[in-house]
Amino acid sequence: MTVVESLALAIPLALPGVGFLLGMTVGRGSLVAGIVGSSLAGAATGAYLGAAATPLAPDLEPSVIAIRGGLVGLGIGVAVGVVLAAALFAWRSSRPVPPAAGMTRTRSSTVPLLIAAVLLASCAKPAPDNVAPRETLIDGLATVEFVELEGGCWTLDLAGERLLPLALPEEFRVDGLRVRVSLQLVEAATICMMGRAVEIESIERVE
Repeated sequence: MTVVESLALAIPLALPGVGFLLGMTVGRGSLVAGIVGSSLAGAATGAYLGAAATPLAPDLEPSVIAIRGGLVGLGIGVAVGVVLAAALFAWRSSRPVPPAAGMTRTRSSTVPLLIAAVLLASCAKPAPDNVAPRETLIDGLATVEFVELEGGCWTLDLAGERLLPLALPEEFRVDGLRVRVSLQLVEAATICMMGRAVEIESIERVE
C-alpha cells in the first residue's frame, strides 16, 4: 500500500474523529453532540473527496459524485462517532465516583444507619385510632357579608379577615348580621376564591 493510498484511507476516518472532539467541546461533553460532529465532518469529507475524484469518473455529473461521496462519508462519520461515544461512555462508567466533601460513601457506614432506622421505626408506638387529629379552630365575633361575585358568595368577616363558610345555614344568610362562631379551617376549593375556607362548628346570633 502506497503512502497516497494510506492517506486516502486514514483521512476519512481521522476527520470524523476530529469532528467528534469538536462536537463534544461545543456540546460541553455531550456524547450526542460528538456523534453529530463526527457525522457532519464525515459528510463534508466525503463530499470533498467525491468532488476531487470527479476526473476519475467523467461519465457522472460532479454533483452526483459529490452527493454519493457525502453519503458515504456520512455513514463513516456516524459509525466513527458511535464507536467513539461507546468507548468514552464505557470509560466514564468505569471511573470511580469520588465521595462528596465531608462524606464517606462506604457500605460499612450506611448499613448501621439503615439498621438503626428500622429499629426505631419498629419501636415507635402507633397513634391510637380514637385520637382525632389536631384541628385549627377559630372562635370569635364575625359579620355575615354577601359579596356579588360568581353569582354571589356568603362570607364571614372575622377581625378583618374574610372567611368562606362551606355551608352557611339559611337563617344566618343576612347581610350585616353579627354572629358568634366557632370555625374549623379546611383545605377546600371554592368558587369565590377570596378567603380561607372554613366549616362551621357552631354559630349563633349576637343581639
